[in-house]
Amino acid sequence: MAKDKSSSNTRKKPEPPAIGFAAAITADEMHRGERAAQSYGVTRRIAYAALARSYQQLLDGLRSGGEATAEAALEHLDDLVNYLEWRKYETEMLEGAQARMMFVLQQFSAELLAQ
Repeated sequence: MAKDKSSSNTRKKPEPPAIGFAAAITADEMHRGERAAQSYGVTRRIAYAALARSYQQLLDGLRSGGEATAEAALEHLDDLVNYLEWRKYETEMLEGAQARMMFVLQQFSAELLAQ
């Protein structure tokens, strides 16, 4: 019986599976996200100002400011709602970044230990 030329001695060792991931966002998306985060600076300061005042102080401010102040307060409330939605998205993004960095660092550590 003739030996099969495709015996295990001539087979190539299988390559390990590729490890990694592609970029999740483009550089343009990164810059747009940074600009969006910076655009919430006023809203963040208004939130801190609201937290630094008591109920009575906030109510007195609305009463003394009249309709224009109440309208501005409603706009700021809408801005806060939008900011909270952005922060939820931002939290998901940061969690993704954390996972990617941990994965790469784990792989790098494994390489160092293998040396």
